[in-house]
This record gives sequence, C-alpha cells and structure tokens, in this order.
Amino acid sequence: MKRAGTAALIGTAAALGAVILAQEGRKVTGVVESARTRQPVVNAEVRYEEPGLETQTTRTDSKGRFEILNGTQGIATVIAAGYATSKRGWPPREGRELRFALTAPSTVMGRLVDAGTLRGIEGRVTLLVRPRFHHVSVSARAPGVFRFDDLPAGPAVIYAHASGFAPYFGELTVDGGKVHERQLGLLLEAVASGKVLNSDDSAAVGANVHVGYDSSLAGADTLAGLAQGHVKTDSEGAFRIGGLVPDVPIALQAELDGRRSAIVRVTAIEPGMEQSEIVLRMQ
Repeated sequence: MKRAGTAALIGTAAALGAVILAQEGRKVTGVVESARTRQPVVNAEVRYEEPGLETQTTRTDSKGRFEILNGTQGIATVIAAGYATSKRGWPPREGRELRFALTAPSTVMGRLVDAGTLRGIEGRVTLLVRPRFHHVSVSARAPGVFRFDDLPAGPAVIYAHASGFAPYFGELTVDGGKVHERQLGLLLEAVASGKVLNSDDSAAVGANVHVGYDSSLAGADTLAGLAQGHVKTDSEGAFRIGGLVPDVPIALQAELDGRRSAIVRVTAIEPGMEQSEIVLRMQ
C-alpha cells in the first residue's frame, strides 16, 4: 500500500511538473547575422514580448547568438545599429530557434493623389513587408505625402484608401538601404446600393451584406475589406456600399440569422457612378 501511495504521489508530482513546464514555456534562442555578409551581428539588442508578461531583453554574443529564459507565444525584436529593425514570432514554424538576417534600413515614400487630377489627397496608406510583423500605417496629409522608414528588405504590399475614392493595392520589392518613391493614384469610387428582402418580400433588417471580387484581381480580399458604406441593412432593408473598385465586376451576398441570399453579380460600375436598386433575396 505504501508503494502504491508513493507511486501515485510521484505520478501526481510528475504531472504537476509537466503542467508548470508547459506554462513556463522554453528558452527562446536564435542567431542574428548580416543578410549581405552572413557574418554574425554582435551586441544586437533582442527584446522578447508576450501579452501580459514583462518584456525580456538581452544582447547577442560574439557568435551572434542570443537566449531568453522562456517563452510560449510572443514576438522577438532585434535592434542593431546600421540595420533595419526585424521581428519574428515565437515559436518558429520550423526548427527550434529563430534566425534573423538583417538588412540595411530602407525608406518608401511618395504621394497619395487623385488619379484624374493628380492633386494630393488625404487618406491612409499601409505598408506590409514580409514577415507580416513589419506592418505600419500612416495618414497621408495634404498634399498626400507619406513616408515609411526603418524597413527591412523584401517583397511588400502597399495599399491605401480615402473617402470618396476606390482603394489602391500594389506590390513592390524593398531593396536594402534604398529609398523607394511611389505615387499612388486613386480612382473615384464606385457605389452599389439596394435592398435585402425576405422570401415574403418583407425588409430583411440588420442583414450583413458582403462584397467580393474575383480572385484574379490582385489584392481581392484586401480591396473587399476596404469597401466602405452601410454593409448592414437599415430598418427598410436598404444597404449602400461605397469604396468599390470601378470597372471591375463584384459579387454581393446577404446573411441574416444563419440564412443567406443568392449571390448577385453586378457588372462593372464606372468611376464616380452608383449602381442602385439591387435586390438580394434571402433564401
């Protein structure tokens, strides 16, 4: 009996220890090097942040290596003189440590303009440089000037939107240590409006109306997400969606209480024009 009791106690202690280790996570380790020379970056500052926990900080050694006591799911940031700030998520998708290949800092700057008149317009410009953590957004004030600094090299997407205009989506490659200038021309928005009806022709109040583009359109999901307007029907079942890309077909569908309407496809709408009297009928 004593042996059984001891074994049970040992088993309970082992299980408790496993739970504690799972909560504590494991060491966050990695190496930092120059993308150009493949040589270690010495004395780089490494910060590890995790929601609800105090930020842990260390520096790389003579081999560019670093070690943080423990982590479960957070973000490691590397800051080093002469290099762009770089971030990685922990734990990594593959392998047991993080690898940072630092590049010289780059800049992307330019103007947000009306494509028809080339006048600067106020709006919001967002730049996403892979990996996804390099995600920054600025408001382009008149005359529409925007600027992003301290960017790492790599493929990137840039998108922008402004009131009364269709959103912009584009791709570019950021070269290390370079200044890239871009002029983003926004077209006047297209607008789609109409009503959502129940099967008995009564107004479908509070229905969500979704808009989508064909997947062949670059940035289709992003552009659909930037569409502006009343995407939830009002007391009369009416909706109005602005910020649509002109001259591009769209698909509309309503959803309410688990029910959906048939998909209605709308042909291309010209810039600055509105396609009205669209009817979505709940099934």
